Amino acid sequence: MEEGTRFGNAVERRQSAPTLWSIGRARLEALLGTIAPQGEHFPLLRAFDAMTPWARRRSLTTTDYRSGIADDGAPLEFCVTFSTKRHPEIQVYAEPLGDPPSTITNARQAHQVLRHLATSHDLHLERLMQVKDIVFPAQPWGAFALWLGASWAEGRPLLFKCYVNPQVSGETAAVPVTTDVLTRLGFGAAWGAVAETLLDGQPRRDELSLISFDLLPPPHARVKVYVRHHQATVSDLDRRIELARDYQRGDAERFYRCLYDDTRFSLRPPIVELAFVDPQSPQPASWTLEFPIGSYVRDDLEASQRIQLCLKEFDIDPALYQHALSAFCPRALSECRGVQSHVTLRRVDGEPRVAVYLASQART
Repeated sequence: MEEGTRFGNAVERRQSAPTLWSIGRARLEALLGTIAPQGEHFPLLRAFDAMTPWARRRSLTTTDYRSGIADDGAPLEFCVTFSTKRHPEIQVYAEPLGDPPSTITNARQAHQVLRHLATSHDLHLERLMQVKDIVFPAQPWGAFALWLGASWAEGRPLLFKCYVNPQVSGETAAVPVTTDVLTRLGFGAAWGAVAETLLDGQPRRDELSLISFDLLPPPHARVKVYVRHHQATVSDLDRRIELARDYQRGDAERFYRCLYDDTRFSLRPPIVELAFVDPQSPQPASWTLEFPIGSYVRDDLEASQRIQLCLKEFDIDPALYQHALSAFCPRALSECRGVQSHVTLRRVDGEPRVAVYLASQART
């Protein structure tokens, strides 16, 4: 075979290879087809396209950069939420990647995408701009600077949010950064009660990992703080969510009993999310419990079995979950591990809502 022919074949293979955008869009379309087969979901597809123009670069399918937004290292993640009365919600998350990817170039790309979204989707960035000097330093540290998310449910407009890194000025600065952000936004009193409970010692260590902003106007927009609880027990997590107004005794035990068969999380740490909405309130408005199920099961078949138990525990029919999972992951679940990466529980107006986070498999 002539050298030119070999080179031509290599170029042709690269040109026909899937991009992160094409892989992610196919996953999203599969989920939407199970939730809204009548085609009402086009706004979310358009939002995905607007969030991921950078993902059309073919070089990103082979880059060594591993994003922290998803367990498989891809800069995309998906989520479906289930409850007893509300329509399912589909969420998409992305870490825009620079060229070449790094914390600094990714931050630049993410800000460019965010500016475009703000003009095309009427995003409210006021709270984020109030703290931009804190969360967007000139030389960001850590694993990331800015992630983006969008969600959609039938009969409801698109919602956008963004995530910033409380460790952006270094791990030891995470508590001061978070305190400065919440104090400047008027949540200082409520955050103070939370901060007093954070421990930095053995055998448990609490790590501030994310701050998120709903890109909506007050009074409905949330600012959420995500805390990883290393070596925690279910009782530890229950004491954390007890700080929130919508706490219901027993939720933590019921949630984790279905998903995990021990009392201490010895592998990957779970996360507690606390949401702040009303600056006049002395406590967080709501909580979310998270479990990194992909790190605690043999395969996705076992994960699916446990998630179905969890849905039934909270009186949620698992049929739609099974349908969505089959569409997203056409391979046998026993042959996959990590597609279902995280499960969360929160209450919305008292109603339990379980969310399942799904890795795109773009890096596997």
